[in-house]
Amino acid sequence: MEADWMAKKTKATSVTFSPRQVAEPLRVNSEKVRNWIRNGELIAINVGDRQRPRWRIPKESLDDFLKRRESSPPSTPRRRHSTTVRKYV
Repeated sequence: MEADWMAKKTKATSVTFSPRQVAEPLRVNSEKVRNWIRNGELIAINVGDRQRPRWRIPKESLDDFLKRRESSPPSTPRRRHSTTVRKYV
C-alpha cells in the first residue's frame, strides 16, 4: 500500500520537460534554453552523464521562470502637486 502511495505521489510531482519542449512554445531555440540553464536563470536537473548532459526542467521551475520574465503593465505616474499657490484676483 505504501508503494502505491509513493508511486502516485512521484508520478504527480515529476512533470518535467526537455529543453526542446520548453523552446517550442516560447519560440526560441533549444540552445537558448540550455543557456538559461547554464546561467542559472532556469533550474533544471541533469539526468545524463558527465560527458553529455541531458536536462529535464521541472514544471514548477518553468512556472517560476516564466513568472519572473513576465512583463507588468507600466505604472501610471502619480500626479505631482504644485508647490505654488495660485492667486485669483
